[in-house]
Amino acid sequence: MEVVQEVRVHGLKEALRALSAEALSRSEGLLVESLAKLSASRASSYSPKRTGKLAASISVRRLSGMRFSVTPGVSYWPYLEFGVRPFELNSRVYIQDVGFRHVHVHPGIRPHRFLRRAASESLRELGKLARSLLRERVV
Repeated sequence: MEVVQEVRVHGLKEALRALSAEALSRSEGLLVESLAKLSASRASSYSPKRTGKLAASISVRRLSGMRFSVTPGVSYWPYLEFGVRPFELNSRVYIQDVGFRHVHVHPGIRPHRFLRRAASESLRELGKLARSLLRERVV
């Protein structure tokens, strides 16, 4: 199962007009890559830490040009990101430090929204990232 959450940034070219066309495209690429890496780092820190596998599996991958993917590498991440409603479960379940118990209803999982939170907070830092990249490139 693949879930895609796309973030689009409009008006970036107008904000960076002072640069030449080549410097502009290079700066945009660096800015988008930096934004993706920042989102991945924050998603890793905001993710639930029961075993730490989810946080360790979050990676950044270049899809094409200026498109990047910030994706957890474990199969259960959508359940933690979006949550699960309570559902009937008529089986024996192992509960840590308790042992096997007969469970009739799974209580569900509340949505953690660690990826959404990381993306929105990283977007708030977009101005700072752009200024720091421009200082590095222009000076």
